[in-house]
Amino acid sequence: MSRSVGLRGAGAYLDGVADPELRTILCPVDFSLGAEEALRYALFLARTHGAKVRVLHVDDFASFGVPGEAGLVEERHARLGEQLRELVNRHRGGVDIEARLQSGIPYEAIVEASHDPEVDMIVLGTHGRTGLKRLLVGSVAERVVRTAHVPVVTVRHPEYASVAKSPGAPIR
Repeated sequence: MSRSVGLRGAGAYLDGVADPELRTILCPVDFSLGAEEALRYALFLARTHGAKVRVLHVDDFASFGVPGEAGLVEERHARLGEQLRELVNRHRGGVDIEARLQSGIPYEAIVEASHDPEVDMIVLGTHGRTGLKRLLVGSVAERVVRTAHVPVVTVRHPEYASVAKSPGAPIR
């Protein structure tokens, strides 16, 4: 007896093999090593399933509401937009990639973007934070996993793996 799980939370099926339709993979990026590793994995999945990748960067600077700094926010967005274009162009490799830049609280914007009916999955990178730093800063990935209504794949950069495995590792 085989068992498959639908990607949109449709439940488990006792007949057949899982053959989820992936149309669009949402890949949030923050320009970290973990995010770049996640983008590579999202592109691999997209090539395998004939899907497109929607790369999203959420700038939380504007959400702090700094008065009188509209010019600074526009300048920052222009710089981030260029970084995003460079990242996408560096990794394109024959996959349909769409890049989006928006302001907001990262985990909320990511979950909101996943409500688009075309989005079937989120692939995002994790950081190597542990201990107190993780508690103070929080984890965007953890919040997305808890609140998203589509499957979420988290990808850790190999460099971060040693931090998570070392109980006595210093907090960075």
